[in-house]
Amino acid sequence: MVTKAELQRESYVRAALHSNAMEGSIPSSEWVADAHEYIQGKIDTKEMRRRALARCGIMAAE
Repeated sequence: MVTKAELQRESYVRAALHSNAMEGSIPSSEWVADAHEYIQGKIDTKEMRRRALARCGIMAAE
């Protein structure tokens, strides 16, 4: 069963995807995988950001 929190997180991800699409950006498969984990509640936005920055070779400040 999908929780209310999962639906809210999915809404955030859809908004991010739409915003990026309007700018002509296509998310990486890694970002999409992270987004699925975020929607499921397995990771939070802090971890999602850390992973994205790490893929770019940037260390996130704590």
